[in-house]
Amino acid sequence: MNDVVILGVGMTKCGKFVDRSLHDMAKIAVTGALEESGISQAHVQAAYCGNLLSPWGFHAEHIFNFTGVIGQALLSPLGFGAIPVHNTRNACGTAGAAFQLAYMDIAAGFHDCVLVLSVEKGYLPDRDQYLRMMSPPPEEGSDKRSFSAPLEQQASRCRDYMRKYGLTREQIAWVSSKNHMNASLNPLAQYQKPYSVEDVLADKPVIDPFTRCMCAPNGDGGAAAILCSAGFARKYTSHPLFVATSAMQTGRERFDPEQPNLDERVAKEALHRAGVDPGDIGVLEVSDATPWTEITAYWAVGLCAKEDAPAFIDSRATALAGRHPVNTSGGMESRGEPFGATGMLQIAEVVWQMRGRCGARQVAGPPKIGFTQIVGGWLGWEAEDAVCSASVFKR
Repeated sequence: MNDVVILGVGMTKCGKFVDRSLHDMAKIAVTGALEESGISQAHVQAAYCGNLLSPWGFHAEHIFNFTGVIGQALLSPLGFGAIPVHNTRNACGTAGAAFQLAYMDIAAGFHDCVLVLSVEKGYLPDRDQYLRMMSPPPEEGSDKRSFSAPLEQQASRCRDYMRKYGLTREQIAWVSSKNHMNASLNPLAQYQKPYSVEDVLADKPVIDPFTRCMCAPNGDGGAAAILCSAGFARKYTSHPLFVATSAMQTGRERFDPEQPNLDERVAKEALHRAGVDPGDIGVLEVSDATPWTEITAYWAVGLCAKEDAPAFIDSRATALAGRHPVNTSGGMESRGEPFGATGMLQIAEVVWQMRGRCGARQVAGPPKIGFTQIVGGWLGWEAEDAVCSASVFKR
């Protein structure tokens, strides 16, 4: 396999932008990635585009209802023509899937330079319409559709863990507080207000043990990256940042808390392929639709044993000044969660951290190894998440 370099990234601000179209966000992200890479559209030989919600009717008018060819509709006006454009949809793993396909393209030697773009319009002013469109189908034998089913599932599994291993509400709240503090230093984050642990605990209850500011908001955003071969990269940089690997798996229909879960299996696969020890990871961006999903990533990646997560939280190892800073962008909880674009937002943050470009939230080093992980999708109450992807970066 050929070495794969991530030459440059670009990203929009996250938020709720009624007057900003998918075209607008694609232009910002793609232009940023090209400028950071030092190349033009003419160098790009293929493109991979991720978008989840437009085929469901989310702001489809912004792309003239060309939802089946959204990549072509977004990239053609930006000067990309006569190249293959591949479109992906994979729940919250949409961007991770697009990135993995681009990685495999370069690794296999099909092309020397490709673009990855993921953009999402996830905000609808009509809350009732949003809830109808986002509610998963009812379980077999039931006619009940519940938008909150995935959140209820997370809360239930979190409470089970709390009873067994002694995780406290204060420890859960610290994870959320950390992420909001990181976002307060990130000018591209959707919410930039810091919250103390006390603030998090005092916020509006949603479902035990989660309060409102522990739950990721819907919104708009996007990011892009240029991936290329090592030979191509030598023309544009003397300090390449490599994509060591990108892995993805589908969840099983039965979740077993006593067995390695989907995110554990994917992290193990990615780290093994990359030849990386978890203890050497210097920056991580992981799923945190709630702080519970970030906490599960601690042992999934191998930063601690499953039973030791409460003590690991107390060690503050995941803070900006810690040994393994996690969600330095603010994570999904406060940077925002534009569903199909989230994985690329994570990658942009890790790349900028590894290049020392994150300003007030820059971690020490800069780190030599970075890790991203995105999970999502709904297979049912008793199932694992539907999809998980993870990528490892080295410089």
